[in-house]
Amino acid sequence: ARRPVALVQALTGTVTWTTANAPPATATKGTTLVQGDHVTTAKGAAARLALADGSFLSLLPDTQIRLGRVELTSDLKRAVSIELLRGKVEAIAESQGQGSSFDILTKTAVAGVRGTRFRVELQDTGNTGVQTLQGKVELQATVGDKAVVIVPAGKAAEASPQGKVSAPRPLLAEPAVIAPYSGTIARGGALQWQAVA
Repeated sequence: ARRPVALVQALTGTVTWTTANAPPATATKGTTLVQGDHVTTAKGAAARLALADGSFLSLLPDTQIRLGRVELTSDLKRAVSIELLRGKVEAIAESQGQGSSFDILTKTAVAGVRGTRFRVELQDTGNTGVQTLQGKVELQATVGDKAVVIVPAGKAAEASPQGKVSAPRPLLAEPAVIAPYSGTIARGGALQWQAVA
């Protein structure tokens, strides 16, 4: 029997999941997922999964993943493998040191955690994009010469369907909040940020 590997912690909009040879079902807060399950967010929907190893995975709108291996071994080494079939995910996974792995795979690349917080996107062009928010991520093409690049915090890189991997480039600067800076937000109130070039 396949064991549970993730729990739907929060969601908004329509989120569905499918298990082996079963029709799609609507996910709710608390839905338990097992290895091999597919999870899909509709347009405008999002979901946050708590994984069995203590990490978290956020699925952005119009995203589909397949849950692979999610384990924390007896010596506290992480072994996680998630397949990104469409869309974009953000992972929060504290580094577990030598011998641990946390990989997000697409059809053209694999992004492996060497840090704590990053995003992976499978673009319409077939490119796999990585944005590292904290720590560092190893991006490796799985086709061609299987080029590898380390993407440090505050940088982004892409792997093409032909196996080319771009050099890391800076992410946009974090925008500063204009209003409301603190306190209660009135119903219908607007959030404002400074523009980022």
